[in-house]
Parts: sequence; C-alpha cells; structure tokens
Amino acid sequence: MAALVALSLGLAWTGGGCSSTGKSSATSTIVAAATATPTAPAASTPTRTPTSPPSGSPTPSAGSFVYITDYIGNQVGVLDVQSQAVVATIPVGSYPIKAAVSPDRSEVWVLNFGSSNLSVVAAPANGVIATVSVGSPVLDLAFHPNGSRVYVTSSGPPAWNVLDTATRAVVASASLPANASGLAIAPNGSRGYLLNGSNALLTVDLASSAVIASVAIYSAVASALSPDGSFAYVTCGFVPGWVTVVDTAAAAVVASFPVADGPEEITVSPNGSRGFVAGCSFPVEMQVLDLAAFAQVSSVAIGGAGGLRHIALTQDGSTAYLSSTTGALTIVDVAANAVVATVWLGGYPYAVAIRP
Repeated sequence: MAALVALSLGLAWTGGGCSSTGKSSATSTIVAAATATPTAPAASTPTRTPTSPPSGSPTPSAGSFVYITDYIGNQVGVLDVQSQAVVATIPVGSYPIKAAVSPDRSEVWVLNFGSSNLSVVAAPANGVIATVSVGSPVLDLAFHPNGSRVYVTSSGPPAWNVLDTATRAVVASASLPANASGLAIAPNGSRGYLLNGSNALLTVDLASSAVIASVAIYSAVASALSPDGSFAYVTCGFVPGWVTVVDTAAAAVVASFPVADGPEEITVSPNGSRGFVAGCSFPVEMQVLDLAAFAQVSSVAIGGAGGLRHIALTQDGSTAYLSSTTGALTIVDVAANAVVATVWLGGYPYAVAIRP
C-alpha cells in the first residue's frame, strides 16, 4: 500500500521516533483522588493464581483481516490474514489514530484526530459509509460488547460521548477532568475505564456516564483489561518502564512490576495469563508478561530502526500484529515467541484492529 497502532494513542504526534512524550500534549487537571509520587515502583509480590499460557500455532480463519491506520497517509490499509497481503487501501480523515471493529464484524470505526471526526467503514466491502462528528476533537473510542453503543472521548473541553451505532448520533455526554485515552469497556458492559491524562485511571458507569472512581497512576501510557474485567494493566513511564495493576472492583493498585524501557500499547491473552507490550525503545521488541507472576518473562526482537506503536492479538491469542514507525507491520507467533513475517506498509502505521 502507498504511504500509509489496544490501552498509547499519540494524541498530538510530535514527529520523529516514538516516545512517551508523543502520547499527549494536553495539560491535565486531575481530580483530587488522582495524585501520586513520581517514582518508578518496585516489583511486587505475586498474588494471583497462575494459568496456562496460550499454545498452538497460528491458524488464521478465512475472511480474517487486519486494519492498520496510516497516521500521515490519512488512510487505512487492509491486510488479508491468510495471504499476508494488503488487499485494500481506504481513504479516511486526517491523522487516524485508532480503529475498532464492531462486535458483529460488520463495521470498522476509525478515529481521525486531525479532522476531529470518525470514519465508519463497511466490512468486508472496505468503503467509508459515514462520517461522524461529536462536535469536538476526538481522542479514543471503544464499542459496547453488544455493539449498540460506541464510546468516544474528546477534547475542548474534555468529554465522554455515547453514540448510538444505529443512528450514529450522540445520545449522551459528560465532562471529564482532563483529556482521556486508553479507553476499555468491561466485558459485562457495565463500566468503562480510561486514562485521565497520564495520572489516573478513571471508572465510568456506562448507565449514567458518571465517573465513579479514580485511581492515581503515575506516568500512565496505555492500558488493557483482563478478559473478565477484574484487572486493568497500565503501562507506565519510559526509562524506566513498568506496569501498574489495578483491581477494578476495589479501584485500587494491587501490584506494579518493571518491564523493559519504552512500554507503549498493551494487550492481554484470551485466557488472561499473558500480557504483550509494544516496546518503543531500543532494542525494538515485544515484551511478554506473566500476569500471574507480575513479571516480564521474555521478549521478541523485532528489529528495525523505529519503535513499535500498537499491538493487537487474534481472537484465539495465537498471533500478534505490531505496527512500527519504520513503516512495517510485524507478525509474531505467540506460542513460538518468534517473528513469522514482516509486511512493508510504508507511511506511519499506527493503530491496529483485527476483524476475525
């Protein structure tokens, strides 16, 4: 594809390589509960019961596609999982920084930071069928598990917006204390979690759109939920890097542990035993975490001169796709802990979303 990225979003890309300073340029005013001492935490004592890691070789299903936004090319590339070839390029708005596939697989919503709107792509026809605005610059999005709603954070002023996916209209909104990204929705559809600036994890009640809890987290970058929604894993810092673990029911930090420098986007295996982090420092690597032991246990060397931006796992957890500032998409066999393919995309590959 011609010139052509989970919870970091690069909300105001500063150019050049990949660093924690590229995540957000917004000045955050944090609620009183969101305060923290700016020091990297030490490793914690494990408190969770280990589960088995994912196993088996990648087995892509027919009709599976990977959507990769091109931040500077203002388009989305579509990769066929089986052939590992780019089969379509879709023009969207400017600076697309996030993509999400609807639960029924019929649409891919693309968040365009530069043009302050969202492009709705029909899948697998791969054409834009609607452009949606919430009236202010957009920062992040996520679907409700039943597909009836899309939640969008925006700035100017910071806000939480609820869109009806059938009408594509805003049906509710609420103010936030600061610009927010790292949006994740609980599997039961009752709560939303988002990073408030880089200093807190907020819990939003989806029925009322009200912020009901705030957990102080220093230097937050990105986040992901465990499959059952009981834990949030937040990548933090740059040099050094670490992961903070939040018990979502208690709204409390229960552990933190060191990882390699430059942690960016994080995702969790379907059985909740492993975490995978796109590293944005050197050497360029995917960090592999044991979430029962609260430790980084290995890494996969990616290579190249640029850092990683986003990471996405297939539904069965067998394969990881990682976007890179070099213009490449790296494909990793999770069981083998090895790179199996690298696809050249060009441009600035950013967000990655998989349509299973």
